[in-house]
Amino acid sequence: MSHKLAIINPRTSTAIESTEPLNIMILGTYLKNAGIQVKIIDEVAGDDVVKETKEFSPDLVGFTSTTCSYPRAAQLMKTIKNLGYTTIIGGVHASALPESVLNEGFDMVVVGEGEKTLLKIVSEERQKGIFRTEKADILKAEEIPLPDRTLVNMEFYIRVKDRTPHDPNLDFVPIGAKMATMLSSRGCPFNCIFCHNTWRGIPVRFLRPEVMIEEIERLISHYGIRYIWFLDDEFFLNKSRASSFCEQLIRKRIKIHWATSVRPDSLDEGLVSIAALAGCKRLAFGFESGSQRILDVLNKRSNVEENLAIASLCHKYNIEVSGLIMVGNPTETKYDIKLTRDFIKKSKPDSLCISVLTPFPGTRLWEWCREQGYLPDARRIDFSNFYYTYATIQIPATFSTKEVERIKRNMLIEAYLFNQKMRKRFILKMFKHPIAMLWKILGYFYANKNQ
Repeated sequence: MSHKLAIINPRTSTAIESTEPLNIMILGTYLKNAGIQVKIIDEVAGDDVVKETKEFSPDLVGFTSTTCSYPRAAQLMKTIKNLGYTTIIGGVHASALPESVLNEGFDMVVVGEGEKTLLKIVSEERQKGIFRTEKADILKAEEIPLPDRTLVNMEFYIRVKDRTPHDPNLDFVPIGAKMATMLSSRGCPFNCIFCHNTWRGIPVRFLRPEVMIEEIERLISHYGIRYIWFLDDEFFLNKSRASSFCEQLIRKRIKIHWATSVRPDSLDEGLVSIAALAGCKRLAFGFESGSQRILDVLNKRSNVEENLAIASLCHKYNIEVSGLIMVGNPTETKYDIKLTRDFIKKSKPDSLCISVLTPFPGTRLWEWCREQGYLPDARRIDFSNFYYTYATIQIPATFSTKEVERIKRNMLIEAYLFNQKMRKRFILKMFKHPIAMLWKILGYFYANKNQ
């Protein structure tokens, strides 16, 4: 019997879904290679969920969702079930709160890495329950397929810079240029208290440099891509692999520009220098705080002085530094905030994102907030606001949620006043894209009326 699976990528009320949904693209590719007919219905790219579902007539309708897109997924699920379809959901939010998600009306929930588990569910025509991925069902590195990009509207996604010119993550991409994203690894060995890695427990696996090069060459030939954003949790964790990848780019004379995220302790001058030669234009660092005490509270396993040193090293090799800072941390004080302000001035980031610490379900921070009595009844939590912009839950006893948001605003304004490069880039964006920048500013600086 032929099996047909639709996978719905729900939109959110924000503009945070700027890049291809690689998670379900890889999932869909794995199932497609196993003989399942797969269709991704991508609401983010403008697909009409009801129309596309009816036309495809699947045996099973799957959903993925982050925490902030879960309310929309739940809304769509009710519509889809009214049409007579069986539903299933996976992703980090469902994996963290499977019983709650099941009680809301989904027929099935996949907890953990989904490829092999979902293949069993589809093949066996299961209808109800929570399915937890066993260790034996976690893909080995060589089993992870490259995403079939025909499953989504790539023309929509490769023009991401034109759609979101205000996004600081894309400052390395010129307007009009085509950009794609890649995932070259899975997993992260670190366990910061605010991250889902604290409960996932999956091993770290890496694609071989040769496979990465193969995908890049395909992106260039099929889509004219010259800019790539690697969405790995920690691109340079395997230093020999990262170095080999850069060497192959240089040897093959592949002209691309790329950016990624990295921990300062994964880098040294040799890696920074070869990355620069291989086209690396921007590195994002989760500095989080300029207070060593707060870094220890967050279990960052990083050092303030080391963070400053790596920022300086990147500037030496003309690699832009994207600084990621969080406020509203547990036990944070005015003095900790001062140390963070001082750190921002000293590190001289080329772009800066200041977020409000958010206790996502399943993280150690979520459990800590529950123990402290900070979490309201889950039915009263508006998960659509869980994307680091607003103070969704009051965490430090020293500041109210309004004070945390004010600290965030003032810290960012101060950074632009002291950092000439950031200020010039901001003014240029305002001049070229006034409407997009205005909406970005309004969304960033003002919590919605329900807050």
